[in-house]
Amino acid sequence: MAKTYEIPFSPGDGSDAVMLQVRYVSNGGFMVGAGPFGSCAYCQGTRSNPSGAGSLGGVDADRQGDDMTRFCFTEAHEKLLRAAYVEWNNMYAGAPGIDPKRPYGNSDVAGDVCQILGWQPSPSDWSPAQRALAMRIHLGTHAALQIVLSQPGQASHKGHWVKDSTRGWWRAREYSPSDEPSDPGHSDGVPYVGMIAFWKHDNAFLHGVITGVGAARVTVQGYGTGQWFAPLFCLPPGLEADQLRADLEAAKYSRDTAQRLAQDTFAQEIRRLTAQYVDAS
Repeated sequence: MAKTYEIPFSPGDGSDAVMLQVRYVSNGGFMVGAGPFGSCAYCQGTRSNPSGAGSLGGVDADRQGDDMTRFCFTEAHEKLLRAAYVEWNNMYAGAPGIDPKRPYGNSDVAGDVCQILGWQPSPSDWSPAQRALAMRIHLGTHAALQIVLSQPGQASHKGHWVKDSTRGWWRAREYSPSDEPSDPGHSDGVPYVGMIAFWKHDNAFLHGVITGVGAARVTVQGYGTGQWFAPLFCLPPGLEADQLRADLEAAKYSRDTAQRLAQDTFAQEIRRLTAQYVDAS
């Protein structure tokens, strides 16, 4: 049977938070529906601290609150930094950097992350839930690398860190094994035609209506005849999917900041949909 999780979601418009019922499926993504606000530890934390200040644990990078950035550095981030492909960029005076297209050696970034972390794929491919969580952890390497470079000589950088304008990065709480993200694994079921698929290709953040479903792949209206995609997540048609699509489209037409706005929008959705794999303590 498909696994079902509850995730809190605050609409951000002043209205009460709701509990999302998220059903993971093996061949295409997430099926999301809204329910009443729950009573889990994370929900209570959200209700008592609506600004978002405070770490969500495991893999939530660059959360802003009270002019501070909070980040939980895990063993998963250590593994990714050790596996990163560092090259010399010859632009201008030149500088070392991580290949943005193939940071771990291949253009399938999410698949590389799953493999580096030792997760178990299905016979056909990594599940969309695995891919979404993998991208969330990958996004956290930005903060992780800042910490490693600014805090040399430490035996381990794992733990809960805070960055402010006066002290830079400092460790606020020690690491716990429960902070590690868990392999989402696989579950039964498939998405249906008409859902909205979201995925990233190179530097573009794409979406489209599913017209066909296959093993860990979907076909999408308007993206080539018979071309298959591995979406990072899928949403049923409705206001939530429409809002996310509108946000991504608006980012395309915002000069200079288009890439950053689209990245932030996409990253926020990935964080929300993978929140149940993050320790709430």
